[in-house]
Amino acid sequence: MKIIMTSFAIVFYAFLLHSQVSREISVEVSDGTLFGTLYVADTLHPTPVVLVIGGSGPVDRNMSPDNSYQMLADSLVAHGISVLATDKRTAGKSKQHISGLENTRFDDFVNDAAAWTQQLLDNPNFSKVYLMGHSQGSLIAILVAQKIKNVTGVISVAGAGQRIQHILRKQLYDPPINKMLLESFVEPIIDSMEHGVVTDSVHVMIKSIFRPELQPFWMSWMAYNPADEISKLDIPCLIINGDADFQVDTTEAEKLYLADTSNLLKVIPHMNHMMKYSSTNNKAQCIKESYNRPELPIMSELVMELIKFIRKE
Repeated sequence: MKIIMTSFAIVFYAFLLHSQVSREISVEVSDGTLFGTLYVADTLHPTPVVLVIGGSGPVDRNMSPDNSYQMLADSLVAHGISVLATDKRTAGKSKQHISGLENTRFDDFVNDAAAWTQQLLDNPNFSKVYLMGHSQGSLIAILVAQKIKNVTGVISVAGAGQRIQHILRKQLYDPPINKMLLESFVEPIIDSMEHGVVTDSVHVMIKSIFRPELQPFWMSWMAYNPADEISKLDIPCLIINGDADFQVDTTEAEKLYLADTSNLLKVIPHMNHMMKYSSTNNKAQCIKESYNRPELPIMSELVMELIKFIRKE
């Protein structure tokens, strides 16, 4: 009986060692500390690891309330791929430990992701490091891969293929919130920002987007053309978009792909911007169907494409 119990204990202990673990980790940056969750797929052997770089806005490590990043991490870890998902400097625990947030520029997000990337590269538990950028994070991933060598590959999910001012115009005009408002107030502000000029007088209806203190951030983002930047990479890139994404449509993925056709392009039917199923790309219906729905799973096709890409490289 003692021998049986001892054998069982050894097997059980080995199982625990091999099973996934997750823990909070942090990284120091110039103006504070960032936090995230590291999901380790195997505690005995080195595994590939994916840094998930979040989209625009105050996005936390889980992509609350949809929890898409947490679901993605759980899915990849189940297939032997470790994941690091982080709170952006403007969200979650990171927000509480960063100073001067009102002065945030786009390059701050790039430097943050670079710090996380270097930490993963320095960790002997990981055999390869991949950067997966979602939405805004796509461009960030591309820029980090330019800065830091030894990244194995880049994955763009719902990433823009042109400068952000063109995406803003598309999103605001389709459907137009008010054509006269856009032509009279939005266009002049975007035009001014393209020339590096801050507009102090902003209509109340668009102040949340274009208030004067935010305009320098927009201008810092406008400096980059994603298609130009991805063409500078010499590592494999996987470009993914869903055909039910009304925020960033498939033409953006095509622009990224055409910048370097040696990369891979995958369009996933019925996947929306939250990486979940939607029967349509109609904005109102899509939001009603699958936004703010943490009980809905992410698309399994997305997970399979990521696994294929990572195992191939």
